[in-house]
Amino acid sequence: MNSENAEFAKFLLEQVIDAYLKYDVDTKVKVTNYANQQINLRLSKLLEDMEIAEQKLLEYKKENNLIDIGDIKDLKIEQIKSVSQRIIEANRELQKKQNDLTSIKLADGNVDELLAIADLRNKKEVDTIRTNINATNNNIESLQIIYTDEHPKVQKALKTKQNLDNRLKEILDENIAAAAFELSNLKGFIESSEVELDKAKFELQALEEKDVALQQYVREVETNNKIYETFLQRMKETNEVKELQSSNVRIIQNALLPLVPVSPNVTNITIMFYLISFIILFGSLVYLEFNSNTVIEPSNLESLNIPVLSTLPKVKKLDKGYHLSQMFLEDVNSEFSESIRTLRTLLVAKYQKNKSFLISSSYSGEGKTTVSLNAALAFSKIGKVLLIETDIRRPSVLSKTNQAEEAPEVGFSDIIQGKTKLSECLMKLPGSDIEVMTSGTRRSDLTDLTTTNKLKIFFDALKKNYDYVIIDTPPIQPVSDTLFLSQATDHNFLIARSNFTKLIGIKSVLKKLNNVKVKVDGLIFNDLDTSKASYYGYYQYGGYYNKYKSYS
Repeated sequence: MNSENAEFAKFLLEQVIDAYLKYDVDTKVKVTNYANQQINLRLSKLLEDMEIAEQKLLEYKKENNLIDIGDIKDLKIEQIKSVSQRIIEANRELQKKQNDLTSIKLADGNVDELLAIADLRNKKEVDTIRTNINATNNNIESLQIIYTDEHPKVQKALKTKQNLDNRLKEILDENIAAAAFELSNLKGFIESSEVELDKAKFELQALEEKDVALQQYVREVETNNKIYETFLQRMKETNEVKELQSSNVRIIQNALLPLVPVSPNVTNITIMFYLISFIILFGSLVYLEFNSNTVIEPSNLESLNIPVLSTLPKVKKLDKGYHLSQMFLEDVNSEFSESIRTLRTLLVAKYQKNKSFLISSSYSGEGKTTVSLNAALAFSKIGKVLLIETDIRRPSVLSKTNQAEEAPEVGFSDIIQGKTKLSECLMKLPGSDIEVMTSGTRRSDLTDLTTTNKLKIFFDALKKNYDYVIIDTPPIQPVSDTLFLSQATDHNFLIARSNFTKLIGIKSVLKKLNNVKVKVDGLIFNDLDTSKASYYGYYQYGGYYNKYKSYS
């Protein structure tokens, strides 16, 4: 037979050789097969006998309600010992009580003889009365030395002694009656214990009789098990004899396969594996680049072509009682306060007075409210400042300054609808010169309340009374309010937080602002770790940073 498939040819050859070897061995094990058949028959009969014996044992246990006679016998023996010990102790106590009652009868009411009995003498009440009688006797003797027997004090003491003697006799009578009652109870206890002892002895005898019959069934089961194990061992031995039978046929050379396998193609599989792995790795890196690329330092923002006006350092630890939202006011010498002053200096140099400054961020948590508060505190040193909170959904300015309970009930959302006066919306921030306009009544959407033109007119009116109007807004990505507000303000600034803000998020915000024709005048880089040497320059030189120039 010829075949082009090497694996099939090898398989067929091995099957032919195996068939021949089996035939040769089968002819030599026919004798042992007969022995196996006979042993199997005997084992089957033994299994039937074992099942019958075990069934009889189970039925006997079920009929007599037996689980483990050995344990039950031990419990009965312990019960007999316990009851016997109780009877012995009760008899001792009975004898003692009888002796005491005999002594009581002989005393015939004599108190001194009754007190000679230990059980009566040792009673707590008797001992107390005796102590009082002795004390009274001593008192009488002392009084008789001074007074006659007819003196009232002596008569009173004698009467007290008589009362104590009567009380002693009453207590002795009560204890004698109690002793008689206890003697009667002891007799009843002994009689019931003897009945219990007789019952336990009878049950133990019955258990021993059942145990004898049970052991017969157990021995029958064990005998059948031993015979079965013997025949099972004989069967294993005959099977081993069968396996030791061998053929005289010998394989000269095993079938060999080609060194290079026809299938699978290892080279192609290896190349495909590395190619697919490279594609997956490249895709993962691209995904991480677009979704996890947070800004670390101001240089990461160069591609935006928007100047970084200030770099605010990371405040790692606040002293007790200080708040980051008012750091400029509470700790004027801190690095953070110095950076806020630098930001103020740049804004004063670049922009005129009586302007509105909008401060926002991509998402919440980037520090826009903190920067707005501290910037307002800084500008209040050089002019009149109004801080407006426009987040009508989640206001946070007053909660950061712990003044929420003192806030007016109306604010920004109310005044832009013409429902209230300006004076009713303002409050003075304690410890500072700035005025705050709260967000007012909470609303679901700002764009439903007014228009851009009305907002611009409103902000222009405020600029006549204030040198600087700082507007704290909601984050741009989650809601549309800031896109609406930014069209009515003079200058707009974005906060970018180190190791938090994503570059793709800022780009998305800039695109939204560009769509409504709003220009971002500058970025404020927040929370930079200035302890690292590579970041030292950004803080040291004021933080006004862009691709082309820097100012100190």
